[in-house]
Amino acid sequence: MGSVPSAWAAPPTPATAAPSPTGPVGELHRQEIVLLHLPIDRLALRTLPIWDLKTQQLREPRSAEGMDDSTPVLVLHLWATWCIPCKEDFPIWRELGPRLAEQHRGRVRVFYVAMQNKSDDMAEFINQLQGGFPGLRLYLDRDERLARSISKGLENRELPLPLTLWLDPQRVIRQALIGSISNRRNEVIDSTARLMRLVRHLEEH
Repeated sequence: MGSVPSAWAAPPTPATAAPSPTGPVGELHRQEIVLLHLPIDRLALRTLPIWDLKTQQLREPRSAEGMDDSTPVLVLHLWATWCIPCKEDFPIWRELGPRLAEQHRGRVRVFYVAMQNKSDDMAEFINQLQGGFPGLRLYLDRDERLARSISKGLENRELPLPLTLWLDPQRVIRQALIGSISNRRNEVIDSTARLMRLVRHLEEH
């Protein structure tokens, strides 16, 4: 993986005040902080298999479906079928995902990745949503390469879900949000806008 430009040395400033450093909330905030500057395996992003929402089968991504493309900012929303808050957040992402893409003229894309290596219950889970899945494509971390890439920043702990990550053009994590976004919608919007401003600044200079 190539070196990260020095201009990316400072992560975006959190949109909200830092929670107390003690207790469960403080621990989640600490985990969010330690994920910053972590490079993500680009090959893992390109090769994630897709659960086809139409055929309800798992398949390899086609040429235009890999998520590591020319889009400057990627937002990864990581979830699992057994994660109740993940399912509850899907209606929010149905509104926020297209809104972010439109607001930033396609230079931001949101991807949804199921962090599980089995697809046995995926068809039943998607059918229960009755068309409520937020994205056009559903990626599956079948071989756990993406999970291993991210868990390096968490001292190889199990990934907390739901987890939302903002990746810069070098595919380095510049913002992380653990847990439901139900009360953090503005933080999602502000974090995306802040990273895009930094991208434009670097492009102009």
